[in-house]
Amino acid sequence: MQGWTPTLLREVWGYFFFFGGYEAAKRVLMEKDEFNMLKTGICGGIGGTMCWGFAYPLDIIKSQVQVSGGNLWLLSLVHTGSFGIRGFFRGITPCLLRAFPGCGALFCSC
Repeated sequence: MQGWTPTLLREVWGYFFFFGGYEAAKRVLMEKDEFNMLKTGICGGIGGTMCWGFAYPLDIIKSQVQVSGGNLWLLSLVHTGSFGIRGFFRGITPCLLRAFPGCGALFCSC
């Protein structure tokens, strides 16, 4: 089960920001008992963007652990040495662009 630990870290960390971001946006954009499909979608998109914005670096390491089978912390250090901190965010733009509409639609369909 290569990559189980970084996957767990990514999921817990990511979903904390996913639902936390959704709830925070909902408090700002919506009244207490209001239901508005557009606002719900926007709140879901904000939550999804926050999720991937914070979980993306862990996803990079998770993928490296799954491919190489190495140690989580050692691979993190090697990755930082090779690419710097910015290396943890390579490719994040398409991920965030995908997250907003996808997660917005997810909350609208529930």
